[in-house]
Amino acid sequence: MKKIIGIFALSALLFSCDTTDETSLAGRTDTAFFKQAAGSSPVININSTTQESYQLGVAVSYASPEERSITLEVDPSSTAIEGTYEIVDATLNIPANSIQGWVTINGIYDEHIASGSEMLVLNLVDVSGAQTANPSTGQLGVLADQFVVYLERQCTQELFTPTASFTGDYMITTTDSVIGVKLFEDQTVTLSMGATASERQFSAVYVEGLGIGQPAMDFVFNFATCTNVVVTDGQETGLSCGPAVTLGSDSPMFGSYDYTDDTQFIIEGVEFETPTPGCGVNSPNPFTITLTKI
Repeated sequence: MKKIIGIFALSALLFSCDTTDETSLAGRTDTAFFKQAAGSSPVININSTTQESYQLGVAVSYASPEERSITLEVDPSSTAIEGTYEIVDATLNIPANSIQGWVTINGIYDEHIASGSEMLVLNLVDVSGAQTANPSTGQLGVLADQFVVYLERQCTQELFTPTASFTGDYMITTTDSVIGVKLFEDQTVTLSMGATASERQFSAVYVEGLGIGQPAMDFVFNFATCTNVVVTDGQETGLSCGPAVTLGSDSPMFGSYDYTDDTQFIIEGVEFETPTPGCGVNSPNPFTITLTKI
């Protein structure tokens, strides 16, 4: 079902320097249409510190001394999530002989909705005393009765304050080490807070399957952006083949997570950050760790 979002009155626009009375419109087609402001981009960026607005114009072909009622609706094809936008003053009274009206669309931040991009598709449904333009995209210079505004929700680092999330017991599964056994054995580990609000760590034995008997290491990583998990560079594993065997990150290869859901996430990094010929490893070896909350 289409959602009607508002009605407002709009004075018509006469594309000459003279105003006209209503009788002068006889015999001419008066068309109402969306109008994108020159130099504007129909994108609204939304995050915790910046909630932008977009000004969408509505105009008509000829001026009239009387106000006009215009009805808007959200098209069924719209993917915008309710609560992430607001149509401000969807009912407006525009004085007669005004050039056009402007609909203000505000982005609304909701910390429970993850980052993403949606389309807010608006239809120009009805105009008193005028007909609506043919369906089209809302581009500059095009008479259109449909317009698309893009909502870009962006997580910012200050949103992620995980004092009580991404901690506790997790089951880990890993890919094999280049040495031929698992990087860490599949097991339950306990994630704890690190030195910063975005840092986490757990304790496990690196390549335990070799049976060397080395002690457990503290494996440290960061939720460095709102989507990436980054392994702290230069982490000593307790083993060496001449140079110490260390774990770290390798941009642009990062793990991923959803800051709204701590039930599972992925860590990606490299072992043997420094080539270690003594172990027969001449380049960093990528690994993947999957953590699932218990």
